[in-house]
Amino acid sequence: MGNKFLILLFLFIFPFCFSQEKKDNELNLKTSFSIGFIYPIEFGSTALAKGHSSNLGVTSSLGILKYSNFSGGIGLDYIFYSVEDKQLIGNYGSSKHNSYFFYFNYDYPISKKISLTPSIGYGYSELVIKKSGKRRGAQDGKEFRLGTSINYNFDKHNALCFSILYVNNKYDVKTEETLEDFFGKSNSIQIGIIYITK
Repeated sequence: MGNKFLILLFLFIFPFCFSQEKKDNELNLKTSFSIGFIYPIEFGSTALAKGHSSNLGVTSSLGILKYSNFSGGIGLDYIFYSVEDKQLIGNYGSSKHNSYFFYFNYDYPISKKISLTPSIGYGYSELVIKKSGKRRGAQDGKEFRLGTSINYNFDKHNALCFSILYVNNKYDVKTEETLEDFFGKSNSIQIGIIYITK
């Protein structure tokens, strides 16, 4: 996965390198902060798609580095699911998905107020199974994310964003070989409304 991630990152960033005149070509410690709501649309033959229903989640990120129109930072998501099919999942009430990731963005201005921000990210994920509100088990995993946001910039420091991401998770599970993909993977389209201050 490591080599594939580096190749995708290169292919993702390279087209933008010559797309505009260079501005402020110095690496800066420039912080930004975002917080918002997200909703996952799970798909495929997986435990989250077939045995759960999605609920609203929260997302937050901290931008740390900036170079020209590129930026990078760290983020976290908390998404909540209700168990709908206990024959598939077991006698549990809910699941919670935690994501801790780093990301890279490219900010592409379309007009004075509107910008488009493609992003790519990779990190650690955890699927926590709960019963009666108490933690009953967890699966650790790796997460890959790729998407974009459309931003309405109120001014240079504040923006409201609509985001859409493809998110893929691979969990470390020990089960029968025929069930490894069902319990060991998840795929979703994640949509969000996010406020950013920078």
